[in-house]
Amino acid sequence: MKNRVSWWDISKYRNQLFSIAIITIYIHHFFENSKFHIATGIWNKVLGADGVEIFLFLSGMGLCFSLNRKYDLRQFYIKRFKRILPTYFIVGVITWGLIDFVFFNKPNSFIEDLFFITFITEGNRLYWFIFFILVMYLVYPYIYGRLRWENEHREWNFIFFLLISVAINTFVSMFDPGLYNNIGIAINRMTVFLVGSYYGEKIFHKCSVKKFDLGIVILGAILKAVIIFTNHFKLLFLPQYLVDTFYTFTLLFIVIYVLKFLDKLISTKWLAQFGKYSLELYLLNVSLRRIFDYVGFSTSILLNYVVLTIIAIVLSILLHNVVEWGMNRLS
Repeated sequence: MKNRVSWWDISKYRNQLFSIAIITIYIHHFFENSKFHIATGIWNKVLGADGVEIFLFLSGMGLCFSLNRKYDLRQFYIKRFKRILPTYFIVGVITWGLIDFVFFNKPNSFIEDLFFITFITEGNRLYWFIFFILVMYLVYPYIYGRLRWENEHREWNFIFFLLISVAINTFVSMFDPGLYNNIGIAINRMTVFLVGSYYGEKIFHKCSVKKFDLGIVILGAILKAVIIFTNHFKLLFLPQYLVDTFYTFTLLFIVIYVLKFLDKLISTKWLAQFGKYSLELYLLNVSLRRIFDYVGFSTSILLNYVVLTIIAIVLSILLHNVVEWGMNRLS
């Protein structure tokens, strides 16, 4: 029974899960332009960008924990924005500065790029995740109030939020395909963030895993298997982002079971260290990829991507410590 996965295990292994999510994102970014076509095909079928879904599930859970421990909206926003904005602006200013002033000589685009305007108007996705998570930070206290454990209508509120999420995706895709092509990568992820926010309460209160929850895990595996073996989403009558949301449960349970097994052989605490730098690792990965490709150092070549990864790890540790030191000095 000790190997049985519980909801609390997601919190216990939170940093390890963040680490695994960022590692899979790095692998996915390599396969996006890779010439290893067979490996790329297998990766995209089995996992693809689902590390992002895990990341957002954990983010929703983390915000839930934060407000459960201390409901102080001022401190909630200060802590969230102190974590993300200084790091983003350091990396964003340098990266967009190189792109807009050096590589393409379009300085008028710098402000629009830096503040995500071109993400909405042109589909410039370089930092789409930062835009998305900032919006989620802003609206999260409202979500929390409707999904918190003490709210007797939280299940119905959760269903309502999910329906709103699906409606937004459906409406935008039907009535403004151009806008959907630009921002779909973000609004598709609202669902899994909401799921993480809802289940964050179950995780925080150390609820047991019910048969219904296991049914979602199994359903996620079945849906993914159908796609893998038929290679056709239309057979499911479900959009990909909903399948990915179900599959996130499957991945979480599989990974936690593996981590619990590994903990018997060797501690996985070392893996948690990557989770500490997940924001910096993400930002530097997407930034360096763009810069490397612009200067002719193609990231589709494995050796180049390994070099990029090493540089990103070193700079992530440095950036994290510099920003942390700066924030402490200001405080």
